Amino acid sequence: MSVDLSLINHRPETNNVVERHFRRFPVFSRKESLKAHPYKLHVQPGIEINLSLAGSAIYVIGERLYTTTPGQLLIFPGHIPHQVFVDKNGCYRRAVVCIDYPTIHREQDSYPFPLSSLDWFDNVSCYQFQLQAKPFTTIKKAAAQMHSELLEQKKGWQRMIIAELLSLTVTVERVVDEQLAAEHRLSQRHTSRDLTAQCCSFIESRLYDDLSLTSVAERFYVSPEHLTRTFKRDTGVAFYQYVLQERIQESKRIMRTNRDLSLTEIAYSLGFASSSHFSRTFKSITGLTPREYRLQSHSEP
Repeated sequence: MSVDLSLINHRPETNNVVERHFRRFPVFSRKESLKAHPYKLHVQPGIEINLSLAGSAIYVIGERLYTTTPGQLLIFPGHIPHQVFVDKNGCYRRAVVCIDYPTIHREQDSYPFPLSSLDWFDNVSCYQFQLQAKPFTTIKKAAAQMHSELLEQKKGWQRMIIAELLSLTVTVERVVDEQLAAEHRLSQRHTSRDLTAQCCSFIESRLYDDLSLTSVAERFYVSPEHLTRTFKRDTGVAFYQYVLQERIQESKRIMRTNRDLSLTEIAYSLGFASSSHFSRTFKSITGLTPREYRLQSHSEP
């Protein structure tokens, strides 16, 4: 799958469909099947929640690329330029919920029950999760019901949407909290080798996320200096070098299994600042350029 760079290098457009809807009601929902399209990046107010139902796609969000597959949840602020891209021969199905949180917060006295459970959206950042069966089903049903209520607009449809919104957002909040709690439990290991082992596992499971020394140290409640010393002593490899090695191994796996992704897309999705940085790092570790490796791996029986 490739992303047309000409579509992401322009100034983002306003998503007029969502913005017009927000003038009437602060929650927007739809289910849709997407194919390849020529649309540029766009922005809108509030928070966007995407649930992948079938097929795969690449989301460009700010300067990052996120590859998504069925069962994954992607949440991000709408003011960050974004767009979803689908392979020209593929089809991607998703459920989308957009929430105008500032309006809901400002006008919450007009709703029949408190909406304090939405307050955590005030500082939401970009999250990507692979959902377990139960939260996936809950979020899928809530999004489908909101979409149906918006289309039919029967008596009390606004209250029904807000009720489903509460169910959806509480489920999302639980997913976020459970992941953060699991990461916190990992940080409670006290020996240096435990710290290093858990850090390595974390890196290997988060190759598409921010893996800067500072961010990983914060996850494990240690100083960057302590993590640097401990990691190098226990592994014999510098922290940043280990991250690069693991990302290069992941890029090799992608090149072997997914011929549609361009080298530029692979580079950006794995956190490299540019395709040239990716190529230099790849060659320094493997002795081959990414292009040479891809050709070699595809020629093997």
